[in-house]
Amino acid sequence: MKKIVLLVIGFCFLGLVNAQVKPITTPVVKQTQIVKLDSNSGNNQKIPIAASIKQALPTTVKENLVLYKWKATRWMENALWKGELSAPNLTFNGNGTVSCGSSIFSSGDNQLVNGTYTVNGNNVIIVLKKDTSAILTGNLVYDSNSKKCNGSYNLQVLKGYAAGNSAQSWMKLEINP
Repeated sequence: MKKIVLLVIGFCFLGLVNAQVKPITTPVVKQTQIVKLDSNSGNNQKIPIAASIKQALPTTVKENLVLYKWKATRWMENALWKGELSAPNLTFNGNGTVSCGSSIFSSGDNQLVNGTYTVNGNNVIIVLKKDTSAILTGNLVYDSNSKKCNGSYNLQVLKGYAAGNSAQSWMKLEINP
């Protein structure tokens, strides 16, 4: 009898186990978004390329001076010679100093000369000193369209064969490519 009871209990237990609801596994459906062209056309703004480049370029005169290397040219005329003297390596620094070859003072001289500059609006004043023998002061105006500075200079010779003399004429600065 014990065997029958155990058999009946086992049979009932088996019925209960089979009566449990099995979870149904469904395949997962991957959802993708469909992007429509021009769906946000009201929020898009077209910016011309030139405008975005212009925003990245320097905007003040001082920024332009510091960003580029410049070629300085001045006109000189005396009893023996007349023509241009130039220094192709004029460099402006952010701290208000400037340097270039002394060929701006005399032809064939490549010593480094230093000086200072100040910017007031579009006006640029450059003061270059060649040791203790000469001072060149340029009063220039920056033209934002041509990116050039044009104006006049005053050269004072302090010592040497022409000590006490001074000269004045035009001067220009151009970006040295």
